[in-house]
Amino acid sequence: MSPQGKYQAYNTAAQTMAKTRQIVLLYDGIIRFAQQWRSAMEQQNTEQRFNAFRRINDIVDALHNCLDFEQGGEMADMLAAFYHNLSMDLAQADRTQNLKLVDDVLARVRRMRDSWEEIDKSQPPAADSMPASASNGSGGEGGSSFEYSA
Repeated sequence: MSPQGKYQAYNTAAQTMAKTRQIVLLYDGIIRFAQQWRSAMEQQNTEQRFNAFRRINDIVDALHNCLDFEQGGEMADMLAAFYHNLSMDLAQADRTQNLKLVDDVLARVRRMRDSWEEIDKSQPPAADSMPASASNGSGGEGGSSFEYSA
């Protein structure tokens, strides 16, 4: 698929998929890249380790940057602390190449992913087909295609 086609597919998904489903998929990405990162550590493949680590951090940063502290209140604060601690542990695990810490991080991410999946499953089915601009007033021209309130 061309880069243009990938962007169009992402943009369509971002506007038609429930925000909670998008979050679950982002956590799936963290898990997938963390498994690659762990494998690269074991194989002492520095390039693959760096690339996987960068992708993990990009996703964690995106999740953190999408928090709405005005609407999210205490939940947004809790998620911000989770993402901050996750980033710190990721950096320490990468610096020390501590596989046990990687496994601990993965376990925490999986638990949080499963929690978001439960939230997503509890959403009404119509939310999955509602464009982002109709569901939260954003996602239109000049708006972000991925926003959520915690």
